[in-house]
Amino acid sequence: MARVLGAARLSRATDESTSVEGQSAAITTWSESRGHELVTITVDTDVSGSVTPFKRSGIGPWLTAAKADEWDILAVHKVDRLGRSVLHQAQVKDWCKEHGKELVFVDGAADLSTRGGKLTANVLAVVGEDELEAIRDRTRGSRMRLRQAARYPGGPIPYGYRKQQASKSDGWQLVPDPATSAVIQGAAEKIIAGSSMSAVVRDLNKRGIPSPTGKTWRTQSLSFILHSRALLGHVLMNGQPVRDADGLPVMREPILTPAMFAELQDALDAGSRPHSGRRFGASLLLRVAYCENCGSVMYRQVRANRNAAYYHCQKAIRHLGCQQRKAIRADKLEQVVSDELLEAVGPDTPMRERKVFAAISHSSEIDRLTSPDQ
Repeated sequence: MARVLGAARLSRATDESTSVEGQSAAITTWSESRGHELVTITVDTDVSGSVTPFKRSGIGPWLTAAKADEWDILAVHKVDRLGRSVLHQAQVKDWCKEHGKELVFVDGAADLSTRGGKLTANVLAVVGEDELEAIRDRTRGSRMRLRQAARYPGGPIPYGYRKQQASKSDGWQLVPDPATSAVIQGAAEKIIAGSSMSAVVRDLNKRGIPSPTGKTWRTQSLSFILHSRALLGHVLMNGQPVRDADGLPVMREPILTPAMFAELQDALDAGSRPHSGRRFGASLLLRVAYCENCGSVMYRQVRANRNAAYYHCQKAIRHLGCQQRKAIRADKLEQVVSDELLEAVGPDTPMRERKVFAAISHSSEIDRLTSPDQ
């Protein structure tokens, strides 16, 4: 009587023929019909066929010298349940041969005790690799379609967002998370106001606000988040915006307005350059114009539908307590401030005048003096 170790694997729930229950029942029936002792059936769920059996949490620990004496036969329902890689199948075969074990596929499609069965197993492994690549292609296509619909396809969630059930389907979408989006907005406001990245990170850690990993903040992680166009609501794939049929970025609800994001990038760029005391590309009245209602910084934003730029209170736009809904035309406000400044300091400030003097060429005299005939 041999001791049987069963191994079941499932990448995701499908039909009954490939379910863990179906695989276990087939292994149990095969073992009992031959009078073998079934030691256990290891189960690996949500595990891709591309993962080597040696690294799976279920079967992996049994494919070691420490547990090799506890079983004699490795029984798997079908070839593709062992894995979808010719290399991984060969590695398991070699390990079993080296340790005096027998590998059996209980569906009978590949009898490894015969040359024909070994060939069949290799062919089925190749077919499994092809199917794995087809699955990957379908998965990539499905994820891209979800992204183009601004839906959440699974995977890491950008900091500042949380997943929420879509209103008209069973799918999911990402929306700003009240707590973490407020962290981003607060950090952005401080950096725009002149704080360094290091100072903002120290403040976050001092207040005990966890980073995306649940640990302390680092400047690199905060910088990555603040530079990401995901804050604008862009749906990203491999760091690049996903675009619709018209070539426009696919959008979800943003965390930062375009104006504030532009101010933030300017401040981040300025902070990464050697300090010269001068800001480049900033709004003319950045940290000069403040909301008369709440005292917050006003930001300059171009309104495409009006073909003009306006200054407005960010707290009012984001409904953070300020009731000031009125925006001010940027050109008019900047002109008023410029006139007031010149009126205040202009009369007593000396004017500088640039004068350009034509250069005089001395090339002919130089040629004459350096000529070898002279």
